Amino acid sequence: MEKRQRYQGFRKFSIRTRLIIALFLISIVPLTGISFYSFHIFSEALREKLSTSISQTLSMINLNMVSEIEKYQYLCGSICISQEIKDGLLKKGMTDTEKNQAINEIQHMIRSKIIYPAQAKNITVYDTDGNIFYDLGYDGLYSDDVSRILSRLEEENQDVWAYAHTYRNRDILILGRRIYEQYSQSRVIGYTLISIDEKIFSKTVLEPVGLADSSNIMYLNMDGTILSSWDRSIQLGQKTEKKLLKQHSRKSFCPFLLCGKFQPTSRANRGKNVKSS
Repeated sequence: MEKRQRYQGFRKFSIRTRLIIALFLISIVPLTGISFYSFHIFSEALREKLSTSISQTLSMINLNMVSEIEKYQYLCGSICISQEIKDGLLKKGMTDTEKNQAINEIQHMIRSKIIYPAQAKNITVYDTDGNIFYDLGYDGLYSDDVSRILSRLEEENQDVWAYAHTYRNRDILILGRRIYEQYSQSRVIGYTLISIDEKIFSKTVLEPVGLADSSNIMYLNMDGTILSSWDRSIQLGQKTEKKLLKQHSRKSFCPFLLCGKFQPTSRANRGKNVKSS
């Protein structure tokens, strides 16, 4: 009886209204569901494709960075294993004549035997007391920056990357390494600092090719200190937010921050390159 009353209740609508309701139930509702499902599938596919494309781009940037940094590692290593430099550091109390002769030998060795990257602006060798033994002389660092970098080299048994500002108002990346007497882990007799032009480094390595115009790629230390940035408005030498670093260390892709880890070579200091949009 109730079913018949319901049926009669539906029949009280006009034929036009019933046709509209039937059309809505048969075509519009399923079509809407299919449209939403198709949009969801398309969005997921687009997101996955975008993620893959960005990962490939960051991988290429990472390889370019590794290649570029290996040049400075090679230069730094060549200085650290130079017998001329080791002999000079081990020989205490040299006369001015002996010191000038040693420096001339080092100059000849650097010019004739070492590949010197164009972005490298200076080579400085310090003894364990913090005194300059050899300086190529193109630019200078402030004493506070030198003390900070040498302190890190004393504490950390690995290459050290740092940011500094020079006398000539240049932004500089510093690659520092210990000089051992004979072999790794033996007595430390000095330190080598390679000064790299940060502006040229950022143009060579950090240009966000293939990414959005608003993108930015930064080269960071593991403690979050910004060493270099494609965006020139970013203040170098400052630390990024801890939240950003936590996101970066846990994710290879996230919607608001696209992150790519810099894979170091055997002697490189562990660092990161981060691209934010």
